[in-house]
Amino acid sequence: MNHPMDTILSLALLSILFSFGSSRLPGLIKVLAFQGVVVSIVPLFAGHHLSTGGVVFTLATLMIRGVAIPLCIYLVIKKVAIAREVEPIVSHMGSN
Repeated sequence: MNHPMDTILSLALLSILFSFGSSRLPGLIKVLAFQGVVVSIVPLFAGHHLSTGGVVFTLATLMIRGVAIPLCIYLVIKKVAIAREVEPIVSHMGSN
């Protein structure tokens, strides 16, 4: 039987593959936010019983890694007016 944590971490790895072919910063920021959320919820599926402090720490990590950091980066690139800055690692022909 497939453990839920394996599925969650597989989604994080697939998002890395998506980021290799992306050249838009807003898309990369969304991938960063997704990865932050995915990695932050892993302790909830680890099978261990979390104490109240552990749950609070997990939720705080989720808010910081999944919301606050990507939001700050997004606001900065909007203020500087950057739309396309990153050259993709994989070419468009290679990603097809």
